[in-house]
Amino acid sequence: MKILKFDIEGLKFDDLNGNGQKDRNEPFLAGIQFMLYDTNGREWGPETTNDDGEFWFTDLLPGTYLLEELGSRIITTHQLRRWKDCNRTW
Repeated sequence: MKILKFDIEGLKFDDLNGNGQKDRNEPFLAGIQFMLYDTNGREWGPETTNDDGEFWFTDLLPGTYLLEELGSRIITTHQLRRWKDCNRTW
C-alpha cells in the first residue's frame, strides 16, 4: 500500500492594503521563520522564508497541522486530506 505524502508551502508578504492577496506593490518578506506541529506535538522546522517570501514543509502525512509564525501571534490550522492540499498557499 502506497502512502501519499503532502507538502505545505507558504508565501509571506507585507499586505499593505489588508486585502489578503499579494499585490504588485507589496514586498515579499525574507527571513521569517515558521514551525509546523502535528496533533501529537511533533514539530517540523523551523523553516525560513527565502528572498521571494516562500517556505516549505515537505513529506507530510495526511492529518491536521498547526502552522506558527515564530515571533508573532499568527497561528493557522490546516488539515491535509487530498492531493490538492499540497498546493495550498498562505
